[in-house]
Amino acid sequence: MLHVEKMRKNKWIRTVGLILLLTLICSGSVMAADVNGQEEIVDTSDHIYSYAEMMEDIQQLGNKYPDLIQVSSVGTSLDNRIIFQIVLGNPNAPKAIYVQSSIHAREWMNTWIMMKSLEMNLKNWNEMLPNGETYGQIFEDCCIYLLPMVNPDGVTISQYGFEGIQNEALRNYGLSLKGASNPKRWKANARGVDLNRQFSVGWNSNITELMPCSDTYNGEAPFTEPEAIAVKNALEQREFVAAITYHTMEGAIYWNLGQQGDLLVRSQILANHCQTISGYRLDPGPSDLKGLEYNYMIWEKGIPTVCIETGRKFSPLPYSEWADVWQENSMMMVAVAALY
Repeated sequence: MLHVEKMRKNKWIRTVGLILLLTLICSGSVMAADVNGQEEIVDTSDHIYSYAEMMEDIQQLGNKYPDLIQVSSVGTSLDNRIIFQIVLGNPNAPKAIYVQSSIHAREWMNTWIMMKSLEMNLKNWNEMLPNGETYGQIFEDCCIYLLPMVNPDGVTISQYGFEGIQNEALRNYGLSLKGASNPKRWKANARGVDLNRQFSVGWNSNITELMPCSDTYNGEAPFTEPEAIAVKNALEQREFVAAITYHTMEGAIYWNLGQQGDLLVRSQILANHCQTISGYRLDPGPSDLKGLEYNYMIWEKGIPTVCIETGRKFSPLPYSEWADVWQENSMMMVAVAALY
């Protein structure tokens, strides 16, 4: 009986602490701390945050915090760029959360936010949060599997045009596609496939383009593209208690695809939690199937999943959006991990 009462008391203390943490996050009182004047690795000044810079930042963070993160590849893109996976915390933690960003090329600011948030969590590893735990203690119990840039070729096209594609045949093919004249707004991979419509659940239910292009072409079949296969492989590594997929540009959280029972309850808890952290509006989302990655995560994998749409302007988001998007999402990983 005493043991049960102690467990209830500990759970109550943790819940109260978590509520306090969320209150402080929403008020802006808990933000990235410059711990002991440590030098910043991820540069947040006004510039293009490229795949090459992300790769350099990953290497530097791995060298600086070798015991706190594990870096690996879950695949390579069409243009032979590594699709990185970063495990934040204890890879053998009893619980894990999956986070990904930039499956759409022009949404690359989310990669920048994820990398800066990763650095913030690492820098503050031994700092105490209002719930009575340190960052490190939270990630010891619930680690993060982060894919910061799912579509590195597409991001490169959006940032530098098709001149950034190394393979000449792939570059020339891309230049022939619809939408190639406006590379900043490029959304697909280098072969003109919308990677977010490459997933098997509902793959053929929302076809709006019949040929490869910058936007919304779903490919010849599910999982034909190596970047979509990389996501599939990452999701099969272990069981995840929650998943977050980042997009732009609506300031909204999509979460409900008609799931029932316990999965619906867990999905709503996650969505409400993310809404409290970010302040974004909750949107149930369309109930029809569209082959999207979060359709797959919810229906095929049974993972409570939210699609977080950052920013409120057309993508690629201008730098003027950075401060707001950062404030709304900087604490997302640690606060969601604290929930579990």
